[in-house]
Amino acid sequence: MRRLVVLRALTVFESRLLREAAPEWEVVSYIESGNLEALLPGAEAVVVAGWDERIRRCSLVEGSPLRWIHTWSSGIERIPLEELKMRGIRLTCSRGVYAVPIAESVLLMMLWFARNGRTYLESQLNRQWRIDKQGGELYGKTLGLLGVGGIGREIAIRARAFGMRVLGYRRNDKPVEGVDILYSQDRLDTLVAESDYIVNSLPLNFATAGLVDDKLIRMMKRSAYYINVGRGGTTNQDALTQALLEDRLSGAGLDVFQEEPLPASSPLWQLSNVLLTPHAAGTSDRAEERSMERFLDYFRNYAQGCLQNVPFVDYDEGY
Repeated sequence: MRRLVVLRALTVFESRLLREAAPEWEVVSYIESGNLEALLPGAEAVVVAGWDERIRRCSLVEGSPLRWIHTWSSGIERIPLEELKMRGIRLTCSRGVYAVPIAESVLLMMLWFARNGRTYLESQLNRQWRIDKQGGELYGKTLGLLGVGGIGREIAIRARAFGMRVLGYRRNDKPVEGVDILYSQDRLDTLVAESDYIVNSLPLNFATAGLVDDKLIRMMKRSAYYINVGRGGTTNQDALTQALLEDRLSGAGLDVFQEEPLPASSPLWQLSNVLLTPHAAGTSDRAEERSMERFLDYFRNYAQGCLQNVPFVDYDEGY
């Protein structure tokens, strides 16, 4: 019998859905059985929250039946892609599952800066009745999106509803709903120079690591705001911090960092023009439901041999 091992607890309802999706499969939750080392050697498919070295020890070995790994995470930078490729093991992730809450978090950050949220919060905490007549608007502003996949598309749709002009950066020129103009990598400097808000939702791979460097940051408007909800490694955090300290940027909304948790010694904690969240932009009371719905679709197609309907990671592209 083909075996699926899930490295998290399953509700009775989830277990039933998985078994109904592929009755010929044995579906096992590691949390319930408690013996991962005994289950993994016989697993054809494994679902993980993040990379677990026990998978390498038990399943990345000669004769292993493992053919597919799915991660509940949207990020895959910690998974040994080259090793999986070499062994012919396919990989899927939950990219796009968290697009809605992340897009809403981005709008929260942009509105926080545009409407001077910090000023009013401080006034409330100090019991001061103070009107800030310098509050701005999102209407008519230009948004530059670094990455226009599932997350970028959801951000673009919402930004257009606020009357914003939307620019997008991607490696191909396939049109995206809500994006007015698409730029390729050789025009990334033009995108950031024109944008009032630059939002980074890029995954971390060989092409994006350190993409937002000191040179690119210096091309941003002094009045611009930089928001990162992708991966911390895509941005030179020291260069960004220095730009904020020197008022070469108006502010930054940061959900991801090069080191997480962000060390207490980081000056970013103290900057009044920075809004920090602890890699929580994708959290939602519907996240687990969407993750399971996505995986069920993948699992059903995989079990039936309809592999063309499963969006496996392209190891050469890194996403």
